[in-house]
Amino acid sequence: MSPRNILVYVDESEHRTAQVGYAAALARVHSANLTGVYVKPGTTMMGMGLDPMPDAQIVVEIQDKIDALAGRAENDFKQCAEPVLPHAKWMEMTGSELSPDDAICAAARSADYVVLRQIVPEDDGPAGPEFTQRVVVDSGRPVIIAPVDATLTPDPRSVMIAWNGSRECVRALYDALPLLIGAEMVTVVSVYSGKWTNEDPKPGHEVVDVLHSHGINANAAPLYGVEDDLVCAALLSAADEVHAEMIVMGAYSRSRLRERVLGGVTPDMFETMTVPVLMSH
Repeated sequence: MSPRNILVYVDESEHRTAQVGYAAALARVHSANLTGVYVKPGTTMMGMGLDPMPDAQIVVEIQDKIDALAGRAENDFKQCAEPVLPHAKWMEMTGSELSPDDAICAAARSADYVVLRQIVPEDDGPAGPEFTQRVVVDSGRPVIIAPVDATLTPDPRSVMIAWNGSRECVRALYDALPLLIGAEMVTVVSVYSGKWTNEDPKPGHEVVDVLHSHGINANAAPLYGVEDDLVCAALLSAADEVHAEMIVMGAYSRSRLRERVLGGVTPDMFETMTVPVLMSH
């Protein structure tokens, strides 16, 4: 089944036009509806929380600033989306003072896919690392994260699935199926620290069988002898070798706290991705 509803988060970043353009092209390829969502900053974020009883003029000025930011975001969305999708929908929401990401998680539950952009070091607003992590984990929807400064292909011919057999990977596999139908090749990559022996079954073969049953051309390409802290780099290198235009993977197969303390593929991928990555949790 093709996706019918795609949601793209429109943030304050200078990179937002690229993610909107990618989401619009993705929606057009699949004849889907597109909704751009902008979360108006809460009053605390804009400075009103500094005074429990702010002057009325200050309130007006801050509200005018909030409205101006929203107006620029809507204009950017329409300029990027409407040439591709004339009926693209615009939605404004108001973020709570403590967790503006709650608004996006709520809106995401009506979408087949959610498009966000890659985390960058200068992020210090609601589109920062914690925001992206929360949407991936708490929205209940597959999230496609678009890297900044990269070529974004809405109908990838080559796709790589990062497979470790976890519940999250299974979810990502089936969430991605509508996007894999048109691919010329899907490569299933599993990463191991040890060496392969002739007695071991070829990793990923069960995923290849599933893909074949859906009429999708696929093969398995396991990687061996990879240190734990180099898994993400190995996956990106494998994606480059097969000219993958999208990566599909489960997010946080270990807990977020464990990955934050010990390191993990998910946070590394957030920072270093070179092609769009579909993540499911």
